[in-house]
Amino acid sequence: MDHAVTLNYELSTRTKINSITDLFYNGADWEQELTSAVYKEYHGDPSFLPEGAPEMFTLDYFLVPTDDGDYAVVRYNSEDLNLSYCGDMIASHYRSMNGVVSETADRNYEMYTQSSIETCPNCGFNYIHLRFDTSRFYSDDELIQMNRELETLYDHGFMGRENHECNSLRSNYGTVRQYNPESNKRNFGIDLWSYSDKENKLYFFDPNSYERLGIEQVIGWNWRDYASSEDPDTPDISTFEPHAFVSARYDKSEGIVIAELTGYSPTYQRDIIVTARVPADEANENYLD
Repeated sequence: MDHAVTLNYELSTRTKINSITDLFYNGADWEQELTSAVYKEYHGDPSFLPEGAPEMFTLDYFLVPTDDGDYAVVRYNSEDLNLSYCGDMIASHYRSMNGVVSETADRNYEMYTQSSIETCPNCGFNYIHLRFDTSRFYSDDELIQMNRELETLYDHGFMGRENHECNSLRSNYGTVRQYNPESNKRNFGIDLWSYSDKENKLYFFDPNSYERLGIEQVIGWNWRDYASSEDPDTPDISTFEPHAFVSARYDKSEGIVIAELTGYSPTYQRDIIVTARVPADEANENYLD
């Protein structure tokens, strides 16, 4: 690079960030956190470290001048890492760039759900209780509200707080993934709560009533008219009995909902995958964003 410059703004107040210290809470040992994060990112062997506060930086990396007049890009906090290594960063959750500046695009990070160990007051056993403990996207107040909603969803069969059956069986659903309506709208154009179980089956829940939804309640009663099998070994779907979604997304530009369904086929006497491309006006438009 012959010339380099970085430019950062805080999106809520739209004020310019002049120093990397502005990304951290007052009193935080930002230098120690930054150094520790770099060492973790480069597996204990970073080639470059800044001397003092780096003058050029972004949320994911900073630039270090090199002896040959160039710059080294040093990552410390990126989408490839499991959340943020820098726990005291103020700006560690996602906010849309829409409407802030035109010369950029949103970068949507995967939503992480952290597991919490709960102790049953009746038997003293520990069990898994999935909820939003920390996030790149949301403030603490937003996480509190989402966890309140999760508790209501759990009462309606949403997976993540299963009965561990005292002194007998305990839940172990570490592979369950939960998605709130905001992340589903952002990534799939669908305004619904959902979870994906350890068999990668996907289930949807209404964002207002929190009730579990059947397939027809999401993609409409005529979805079979738009369904087919993309597997040449299972072309006949006339007897297909759907059990759950594998995936679903609303393609607004095409005006269709594309859903993959898994279920049993008496014709082939095994589970198969069927794809339905349903026009938006045939699906439940209340859930499309």
